[in-house]
Amino acid sequence: MLPAKNRLRKRRDFERVFNSKSAFSGRFFRLIYISNNLSFSRLGVVVSSKVSKRAVVRNKIRRRVYSFTKPYIKIINPTLDMAVIISKTAVEADIKEFKDDLTRVLEKVI
Repeated sequence: MLPAKNRLRKRRDFERVFNSKSAFSGRFFRLIYISNNLSFSRLGVVVSSKVSKRAVVRNKIRRRVYSFTKPYIKIINPTLDMAVIISKTAVEADIKEFKDDLTRVLEKVI
């Protein structure tokens, strides 16, 4: 899990990121980012109930994204707010495929 200071939490922060035009897409998600005025990067994960009706599944996906991005959060441009929007295909994804896809997109942001 990412430290609390590195997670997007407030609705207005998410809305600011969603209004950004800068984005990359993977097979299982879309990563949107915008610069912030802080000395560290922040990441938020959005897993809609359309992805899965079960909260257990949605939380599992969210935890995976946070754990896969933890090594990258310090080397990413230190002034970014990012939001990862998960797609329906992520539920059936193999862990390795999902991690590789996320790593590939995060390396574009670096």
